[in-house]
Amino acid sequence: MTDAGRGRRRSSPRKLTGAILALALVGSLAACARPALRIALLTKLESGSLVGASEANAATLFLEERAKAGKRVDIEVKPYDDGWVPEKALAAYERARSDGFEFFVTSHTSTCAIGLEPAMRRDGVLTMVTGSATTALSGKDDLILRNIPDLAYEQARIAEYVSKLPGTEVLVLRDLDNGAYTEPAFWSFSTSVDGKNLRLRDIRMSALDLEATRKVMLERPFDILYVLVGGYQASAGAFAQLALSINPAARIVFTPWLKTPALAASAGPALERSTLPSHYPAKGQDPRVDAYIARFEARFGYVPTFISLNVYAGLEILAAAWDSGARTPAEFKRWILERGVVPTSFGFSVFDRFGDSNTPLVMIEDPRREFE
Repeated sequence: MTDAGRGRRRSSPRKLTGAILALALVGSLAACARPALRIALLTKLESGSLVGASEANAATLFLEERAKAGKRVDIEVKPYDDGWVPEKALAAYERARSDGFEFFVTSHTSTCAIGLEPAMRRDGVLTMVTGSATTALSGKDDLILRNIPDLAYEQARIAEYVSKLPGTEVLVLRDLDNGAYTEPAFWSFSTSVDGKNLRLRDIRMSALDLEATRKVMLERPFDILYVLVGGYQASAGAFAQLALSINPAARIVFTPWLKTPALAASAGPALERSTLPSHYPAKGQDPRVDAYIARFEARFGYVPTFISLNVYAGLEILAAAWDSGARTPAEFKRWILERGVVPTSFGFSVFDRFGDSNTPLVMIEDPRREFE
């Protein structure tokens, strides 16, 4: 998987190393001011990962800005590399537990989230999920909270949008590498879309075969291509270029999980005919979001992936509970759910009685500006 982006930035290895060192420094300062809220961040930290760098640096920025606001230096965030692989995620979680962490912010695929759920429920840790939309976590009275909508809500909104597009023929490319997300997502989408004929073709992004996909596109005409791919597999943008070479009038629809600067490189001019669902308004529409991206780029030299906003907001929510006197995982959950609506730098995070969120999706119909 390629998740390297474009724009002004340092090399990825230096970027990622700097993010981890910065967090280690801030963490050591927090350690001198016990008691402290200690949060483990589970994400992909392998060399070259823009995802991991964005999220580790989001944590660094959060801690720096908290200190500038005059708040106590009493929060530590330590990143652990889960590689976005279930086995590696479980190993990273166990390392964090052995280091004494009982508060987690996770940013990984649904497959990883499902794999970690039993251990997290067993251990009674408080987890803020920022990147896994699986319904396997939905509607459960546990300590796993989520500040993004689940895939059922997400796909219903995408289906509503697709139902209103011109044309009746929809080709769906579904990535089975992240089947814990894409398989139930297709079911939710297919049962919600109206007035369209769906044709499903399964692919694997780990064995990308554009020629085989081209043959599928040529089999029958299509008006809409739905790229049902998650996990920041930005190379999926190549499907958009391929689709427009066959049908220049087609509309390409992505998932929110492809909103990364690297998508611009793989989709190229096809972004003009693409729709990118987003948890946040388009660039230039919300000064709070724009200001965060500007601060992040000024501080670290590159444009972050959008999920870093989820991580930043998740840390704000946990910090608010901590500042209000919550200390145990159960107290954090109670504080958050009793309020239901918690302010963040990007608006309000809304939680139902199970700690699930139904944040609206925005359909960005010409996402080129998102990555400029």
